Amino acid sequence: LCFALPPWGWWPLAPLGVALFIAALGDRGGSGPDRPTRPARSARSRAGVGWLVGVAWFGPSTLWIAQLTLPGYVVGTLVVWGGLVAAIAAICPADRRRIVVLPALLVLFEWLHIHAPFGGIPLSLLATTQADAPLLPIARLGGVLLLGLAVSTVGAVLFLLYERRFRV
Repeated sequence: LCFALPPWGWWPLAPLGVALFIAALGDRGGSGPDRPTRPARSARSRAGVGWLVGVAWFGPSTLWIAQLTLPGYVVGTLVVWGGLVAAIAAICPADRRRIVVLPALLVLFEWLHIHAPFGGIPLSLLATTQADAPLLPIARLGGVLLLGLAVSTVGAVLFLLYERRFRV
């Protein structure tokens, strides 16, 4: 997710990052003839995965804030952004519902991120990753939140295609 943002701008990585996030929140390997059944991830485990995603997403992409306030950068990355992504990951179910729920929770997270704290910090949004992408015109219809939902939905579709369980 981070490398889809400016200054890197590799926009195809954003939906891929969402697909990997969906995969990481699922069960711990699934079942099959050669794989034993493993229990689904607990809320605490999902929160840990979410925290890692949040730190990896916002740490490098907001590094410039350290020049303004190093304590603010550390608290923002490790506690606020990492903590909020951890919270949505913990809320997200570990079963197949996560394919729909995680994109919705990412939009809710971005809405909160735009509005709080201190009137919002519109940094490192999923919509920002799409400056040179074919999905950009969606922003005309519904702004950054609809564009973020579109990126998340493409990520969910990529996950389903990877699983080869795409159902109409």
